Amino acid sequence: MLILSLGILTPGFAFAGNDVTVLLNPYSSIDWDTIDQHVGNTHDHTFNENNPHGRGLQAYLDVESSPGVPAYTIVPMQSYSGEPNPSYMPWGPYCRPVSFWCRAHDIGELPQATLDHAAANAALIVTQIESRAGGKHFTVTPFEGLFVTAVVPAPFPNPNMEVLPDPECSGTGSCAEAYTQLAAVADNVIGVNHPGASNREFPGALRRYASFVEIYSAFYAAADGCRGGHEGNVIFLELWDQETIDGNIFWGVGVNDHLGPDSGDACGNPAGSSPWADTGKTIFLIDAEWGVVAPTKAQYIEALRTGRMIAVKDVGGPESTHRYDYPIVSDFSVNGNDASITHDDPDADIVWITDGLVEHRTAANALTDTLDMGSLPTGSHYVRAEIRADDGDTVFMQPLIVTIVPEPAGILLQLTALLGVAGCRSQRARSGYDQ
Repeated sequence: MLILSLGILTPGFAFAGNDVTVLLNPYSSIDWDTIDQHVGNTHDHTFNENNPHGRGLQAYLDVESSPGVPAYTIVPMQSYSGEPNPSYMPWGPYCRPVSFWCRAHDIGELPQATLDHAAANAALIVTQIESRAGGKHFTVTPFEGLFVTAVVPAPFPNPNMEVLPDPECSGTGSCAEAYTQLAAVADNVIGVNHPGASNREFPGALRRYASFVEIYSAFYAAADGCRGGHEGNVIFLELWDQETIDGNIFWGVGVNDHLGPDSGDACGNPAGSSPWADTGKTIFLIDAEWGVVAPTKAQYIEALRTGRMIAVKDVGGPESTHRYDYPIVSDFSVNGNDASITHDDPDADIVWITDGLVEHRTAANALTDTLDMGSLPTGSHYVRAEIRADDGDTVFMQPLIVTIVPEPAGILLQLTALLGVAGCRSQRARSGYDQ
């Protein structure tokens, strides 16, 4: 009772003697000396027909990165599926395996040259969809089923494809059935797309099913940059923070969403000249295997589900395809109460963030820093690190889920402080000082 009472009386009290328990550390099993860092994207519409601003899938395979920085080895093959609204989006079916792609009314072979290029670049091509249910957008990746909408009659002409119902629902219907059926497919991983972009609210119906959430989007950076008032990326971080405080753990990803490599944008910048193209990335931390360069689908799925990822806002450097100068993390570890991070950019700041997007500690121009988590306020739910480069690049680490409570000695200090304050007030009252 004493601990609870003191916790209520002194919320947010912080000092080095706090007792820290790390409930979840997505990086705990990583050997940073041997890990491979694969660059990927969980949301971009790479079909050439549906991507008028760029060359789609091929552009990802053609990326040339800075020396020592990996180019894309996880490439999205994605289009829309599901609820055919709004009308300007080519919502339609999606299919597997990777050697096929879908358009609104037919199936065509993915060009053999593209498949050959992917093999030569040791890239994993991931089939995925952006779908919509009840007005909420989400990604399923890798997508191992098929949506059938009204524009394409079932059965679809490939007997090896699993047919799933269209997840169309409304305020009077239930989206849960569609989500449940999607989640039941063993290899499907569901993510939340641009949460709260229209109403600043997290799509609650997806909480039970989603594993990851967008926290930076090149598309919304462009929308804010040329039109203003579209603070999508600010909202995404705010909602990610609040969901984490509430105990709903989603791993953060960076995405392009129509603004992949070599893309133009809706602001009038032609292909290859958009300042926002290819600025959203996700680093997948994959255990290295002898003789294996590209990650496997199973490794990709594991990273999505367990948080072995780093989200990146890559806005520095030249435009479009030749960015890739963001800080590279070489270590993140937890030892007792200490959380430590190391990277390679001497001009970047390391910022430790806790509940409410509070910047708890900043190490300026630091290649490495260690946070004593015992210094966090009591009652904190998480702590995460951001590496902020001087050119605007930001690296977002996944959160450590923690509990912070006073140690017995700390409780005594708090009690002494409380009694001291009470004694002072009593003395002041007796002396008439407060009158």
